Amino acid sequence: MKILIIGASGVLGSRLYNDTIKKKWNIMGTYCSHECVGLSYLDVRDKASLEKVFNFFRPETVVMAGGITDVDLCTLKPKLAEDVNIKGTLNLVKKIKEYSSKLVCVSTDYIFDGENGPYKEDDKPNPINIYVSTKLEAENIIKSKLKDYLIVRTAQLYGVAERALASSAL
Repeated sequence: MKILIIGASGVLGSRLYNDTIKKKWNIMGTYCSHECVGLSYLDVRDKASLEKVFNFFRPETVVMAGGITDVDLCTLKPKLAEDVNIKGTLNLVKKIKEYSSKLVCVSTDYIFDGENGPYKEDDKPNPINIYVSTKLEAENIIKSKLKDYLIVRTAQLYGVAERALASSAL
């Protein structure tokens, strides 16, 4: 199976990349703002960048672990958050459909406001900031445009990106 991990230079993406590459699976990892040796550049806002990666690798499964997750940055630069998290998702979904790939999207449980948990998958979301609004909109795009997808909502992640192994994977 050919797996494309978008955001393989981040905290979660680097862990996924490093764990899967040890298994000798056919993996391609990407970065956008945190350059890392062994990973390929990809900006989901740029259709040409997406085409280049998809045409070269032809992934069967795409793990979307990238995006803007810094709540403060999203608040300060809402257009950037929308461009990456919403428009980038739309660009990615179009490419996934074109190549008949499957999608695993990493989202956030912050789509719920925390007032009435624990939550069920079908509980009504209540986004409380621009970051969460963009993640919820990305989920809605995926649900409306794809048939073969998985959305995983994580709680707050902590740790450091494991870029050392990814850098030596070549």
